[in-house]
Amino acid sequence: AWGFSFWVLFQNLLIFVDGKFIDVIVGRLKSTEALGFYVVAADIGASPIREIIILTSRALFPGFSKLASDPESLAHSFTRIQSGIAIIAFSVSAGIALVAEDLTYFLLGEKWISITPLIQILALSEGTFALSHPMFTMMSALGRVRLAAFLTLIRILLMAIIIIPIALTADL
Repeated sequence: AWGFSFWVLFQNLLIFVDGKFIDVIVGRLKSTEALGFYVVAADIGASPIREIIILTSRALFPGFSKLASDPESLAHSFTRIQSGIAIIAFSVSAGIALVAEDLTYFLLGEKWISITPLIQILALSEGTFALSHPMFTMMSALGRVRLAAFLTLIRILLMAIIIIPIALTADL
């Protein structure tokens, strides 16, 4: 049986792979120009949401750890936190998606307007994915890092099933 530290290391390695996976796929299957478009679109579309949620998740760990022995309080707190994160993540992601064209024009200029749909997709997908961050933080606080690692691995595999065919056929 592998210990807690191994699963923390494995989970962190999977998080790193998850963060770079699409970059590698796009870089391998498309041109460097397509990779550049994707990276810039991800910075504009996903980074604002990611930064907010990551900071929030880091702050949640001590609270979840403290509530680990009181499942009722933990469930209540988790539900309230999840509701707040949903409001913030969906608002920010919808806002970015709605103003993506103007935002792109303002930040990057007219030659980058073609990445607007990609910014919209990435903003909305990051807003949805943001809901999982508190769950993973809670699993870690409860010592369920092995489960979190397996769920992250499943996410990577599902992303491969979705992203590889898109990268092979889509025109970025």
